[in-house]
Amino acid sequence: MNSRCKKSIIFFTLLQFFLVSGSLPGAKAALISTHTMIESEKAQSTEATREQIREILTHDDVTQELVRLGVDPAKAEERIAALSPAELEQLQSRIGELPAGAGVIEVLGITFLVLLVLDLLGVTNVFSKI
Repeated sequence: MNSRCKKSIIFFTLLQFFLVSGSLPGAKAALISTHTMIESEKAQSTEATREQIREILTHDDVTQELVRLGVDPAKAEERIAALSPAELEQLQSRIGELPAGAGVIEVLGITFLVLLVLDLLGVTNVFSKI
């Protein structure tokens, strides 16, 4: 290729680049205060806590226990929606202290996987008899 052709290719490539980059919108950024950031994180944390408690209430055993105690699950949902952030944190910490059998399925699953791996490695003979 001659030098004139190379120059024209470079020129048109640069021209396209400048035309396209000039038409793109620029990014806009602004400073936010620390107070605004903290409030935003608190709101996200509060909503995550509220969602975690709602998830716990949707479990069948919890719903059955609420009904047994005479509490309508829909009313419990309304009361959770009305809790303040401090009350939500307190409720979440109390639920975490009293798991009431939480994690049984995970323990059984992990035990099964360990036994399966040990059986595949030939250390045990658990599943070969089945």
